[in-house]
Amino acid sequence: MYKAEIEESVYEIVRTTVRNQDIIHTSEIIVRAESNLKKDLGLDSLALAELAVRVEAKFDIDVFENSIPQTVGDIIDKLN
Repeated sequence: MYKAEIEESVYEIVRTTVRNQDIIHTSEIIVRAESNLKKDLGLDSLALAELAVRVEAKFDIDVFENSIPQTVGDIIDKLN
């Protein structure tokens, strides 16, 4: 999988997680590499757990294993 494909997949997983938590009430959820998972996207511990499961299901890698990523870019970096 190419880096651009990984990035877009992670962005979509994050958007899906945010939608499922009903955190941001808008039709378009803007996700960037620098988006902070908690501060910018409003993910709580339950949402982070969901995100971890979704990322692991897609990539077969536990990016939350050694530490909790702070930004979307942290997840992408661990996958690359």
